[in-house]
Amino acid sequence: MNIGFTGSQFGMSDTQQQTLLTLLGALISGNDFAHVSTFHHGDSTGADRQAHYLVERFGLIPIVIHPSRSKRYYSLRECCPGCDAVIKPRLPYLKRNQAIVDECDMLIATPEYDAKEDCFDHFDLNFGVWSLASMAWEKNKPLMFLKR
Repeated sequence: MNIGFTGSQFGMSDTQQQTLLTLLGALISGNDFAHVSTFHHGDSTGADRQAHYLVERFGLIPIVIHPSRSKRYYSLRECCPGCDAVIKPRLPYLKRNQAIVDECDMLIATPEYDAKEDCFDHFDLNFGVWSLASMAWEKNKPLMFLKR
C-alpha cells in the first residue's frame, strides 16, 4: 500500500501529529491493512515537512517527495539535501497533486480547518489539502482526515 499525504502549510497540530504516528504504526504493523510500501508528500512547508521528519525519524517507510515547480512553499530539497528519499521531477501544483493521488492507494489529510466550509474565505480551494482530497475522492481512493 502506498500512502499519500497532504496537510496545511501552517503545519499539523500536536493531535494531528500523534494521530498520524498512531495511524502509520497501525498500517505498518498490518492491522487489517496491506503492507505499506511508500509515503508520498508534496514537499511543502508545514505539515508535509513535519510528516516527512516523523516518518524519517522513526524509519517507518520509504519516502517519495513530489515537489512543485513553485519555490513559494518549497521545503525539503533545500532543508534536507541528504535525506534518504526518492525525489520526483518538479511539476506545476495541480499536476503534482494528481501525481500524488495517482501513486497512492489511500490519502491522509491534515487540514488547518476540520471542515472545508470553514476555509472558504481563507484559501484558494483549487490547491493544497482540499484539491488533493477532491482528486482522491474522484478516484475512489480511501481518504482519512485527521482532526486538529
